[in-house]
Order: sequence, then structure tokens, then C-alpha cells
Amino acid sequence: MSPRTTRMFLRLPPWIAVGLLGSLSVVLNGCTEQDAVARYAVPKEVVPEAPASTASPAVPATRKTAWFFKVEGPPAMLDEIQAPFTSLVESVRFAGGKPQWSLPEGWSAEPGAEMRFATLKTGPTESPLEVSVIPLPVFGEDFREYLRQNVNRWRGQLGLDPMSGNDWFGAAHGAGEINIKQAGDIPLVFVDLRGKTGKYDPARMLGAILVPDLESPAASSSTERHSASASQPESAAAATPAFTPSDGWLPGKASAMRVASFLATEGDRQVDISVIAASGDELENVNRWRGQIGLPPVAQSDLDATVQELDVHGTTARMFELVGDSQTILAAILPGNDRTWFFKLMGDPALAAREKAAFEAFVESAQLP
Repeated sequence: MSPRTTRMFLRLPPWIAVGLLGSLSVVLNGCTEQDAVARYAVPKEVVPEAPASTASPAVPATRKTAWFFKVEGPPAMLDEIQAPFTSLVESVRFAGGKPQWSLPEGWSAEPGAEMRFATLKTGPTESPLEVSVIPLPVFGEDFREYLRQNVNRWRGQLGLDPMSGNDWFGAAHGAGEINIKQAGDIPLVFVDLRGKTGKYDPARMLGAILVPDLESPAASSSTERHSASASQPESAAAATPAFTPSDGWLPGKASAMRVASFLATEGDRQVDISVIAASGDELENVNRWRGQIGLPPVAQSDLDATVQELDVHGTTARMFELVGDSQTILAAILPGNDRTWFFKLMGDPALAAREKAAFEAFVESAQLP
């Protein structure tokens, strides 16, 4: 291991270093000169103009924020932009809690909207590739689990099975799907996945996850919320909706992404209910959910014809009922002041139909922070 690699390894947070120990020797022994990371000149410094205050995603000041850079498309096009994308994310620096970067030559930057901080574009004018830049709060104190949940979210978008087990990070690193790079002094988790989407088959996705204050101590105090099995730091709990779940629901499985989790059962049948803060446009998310239960993607016009609107204390949530051969998804998208909330029920079709009214009441009970 070279002195530079040793210094970089020692600067990594302990959870990353431990996850790499099992696979680092394999990676290093297999490296050739062709495997070396190339450096590319970046011509100009770009600080994207922030969106209007009504649409700008807030950067939480009371807990850590993760910044997600992601682009997907045909593998051949992603092969062409891998080097400049890598150079882009390695150039990221933070000022006032917001990222700045050096934009590769020929790329353009646009202000974000809704959950996006910015959209970067490259490629043909008629069908450019889009790099989304999105901030999301880091829920929970186990960042390793938070990372797994987000990598699995991306894997699901490409039709890949989720990663699990204690050595999931080492396995993903050994397969070349996760790498640790540096953006200045900040560890950068670089993700490279291949699969298929409703738009691209085959598809490739490049992603990067940065947390500027990854090593700062997390808040230790927590409070149980609404009978959910996961506890949140008080600062995080204060920023989540308050709601009233059905009396018949049980606490569900906790995760770093969920602010609430419930389970409804009947014999061997069950449905899973979750609440998360997420991003992406409506059509993109609905088609992702359709893919999860074996349904083909639809156009926006088809979506508008089937939407059900719920009144949530003066705010309109758009709800969708997706029925597959073996599973049903009920999902409601509720816009908030600084992020969008996704309520989702997924599981046995007959039980989902029975719980539909309770799910609607659950969404309508939401009190936004």
C-alpha cells in the first residue's frame, strides 16, 4: 500500500475502513496500470443558482445531510461520461453547507426544483443525460445501514436484488459496485451499478454519496414516534410529520430511510406500510413502483386518469393504487414545506384492499412539520 493510499485509508471513518479490510487486498493485488484512476482537468468553477425559496430543498442544520449525485442511461453513454463524472464529484467542496464543484467542459448546470438542488446535463441536446444533485437528511445513527438502504434503493431502480448480510459492503466493493474516493477531505462513496430500467435495457447507473460532517457525533437523545419500531433523534423527529396509524397495525421493521414503519397481517398474508422522505418526479416514482410488482411503465396521461386526491389538512396528496399479479401497492405522495413525503403500503392484494380505507385515513391524518 502506497503512503498516499495509507493516509487516505486512515482518514476514512471506521465503518468504511472495517468494511474494506476484507476486500482491499484482493483489489490491490488485482490492480494494473490500466486500473489506475485517471485525473482530468476541469475548466470552470460552478455554483448553481439556488431555486426560489418555495421550491428550494432545505438543508437541515440540526443533523447531518447526505448529498446524492446520480446519473443513469445506456451503458455506452455512461462509459463516455464516467471519467468526467468522477472528476466532477471529486471536485466537490462545501461552503455554507452547500456544494460547489468544477463543471466538466461541455456540461451545463440548471437550478433545481422540488427536491433537487441542481440538475447537470451532458450529451446530445435532444436527449441529454441528467445528473441529479439531491440533499437528504441522514436519519438514525448507523450510517453504514443508511448507506445500505440507499444503495439498495438504487439497486431496486435497476431491477437488482438488495444487498444484505454483515459483509455487504465488502462484497459490493469486491464486485466493483462501491468504491471509496475523496472529495477534498471528505470520504466519497462512489457507486456503479448495471441492470435495467423501464426506459433503458440494459442500463447503467453512476452515483456518489457525500456527507460533509460524516464524522461529527450524532445526536444521542431519541424518542419513540407513533408506535414505530425505529427511534429518531429528537431533532429529526421534530422535522417529521405527526400522524395516526390504524389501531390494527403492528410496529414494522426499522430502517435508516423510514420515519415510520408498520405491518398489517391476516393469517399468512401481510402488507408493509412505510413513510419516508424522498425525491424524484411523480411519474418516475410511480413507474418504479409499478416495476416492483411486475407492471409496465405508463405515461403521465395514464397516471392522471387514475390518480385519487386526498385532502391532508389543506394540502393535496396524490394517491395511486397499483395491482399486480401477486402484490398491490398503495402509494400517496404528499408535498411538504421543504421535502416530499411518500406513504406506501405494499403486499397481499386482498389484504391491501381491506386496509385501503385505513391507509387513506392514515395519510389524511398527517400533520406536516
